[in-house]
Amino acid sequence: MNLFTEPDTQAPLRFGVVRMSDRDNIRTLIEQYGGEVVELNEKDIFMRISSSKLARTEGSFYSKRYIMDAIALGSLPRDREIYRLWANAEATPLMRTNTRTPFSKADDDALIEILIKNSINLSGNRLYEELAIK
Repeated sequence: MNLFTEPDTQAPLRFGVVRMSDRDNIRTLIEQYGGEVVELNEKDIFMRISSSKLARTEGSFYSKRYIMDAIALGSLPRDREIYRLWANAEATPLMRTNTRTPFSKADDDALIEILIKNSINLSGNRLYEELAIK
């Protein structure tokens, strides 16, 4: 499956992945789904992946959860900003605006379970209804 490719050209999306305990696993998943892992300092990187424990410069890295969620969804998540890592958790856009509450691990797990069970015929409203039941 070419999940991590440009829609028009099918060229691999380029990811930089920091050195972390599960880097090899993240690299394998990116490559298995059509992406390419390159050095962090290269140009034209689609996304720099890190773990929340290793958040470096504010806003320049994204959670490895983006990769996992994209695979579970079968498409790239529309709002990649929710995966952006911030060196200071209090500075995240979601927390500054006070308009949204970040999903918890339990919320993420419930959402993935719903998506796996209902991969067909699940509109946005129906998805939120299912999630509210959980």
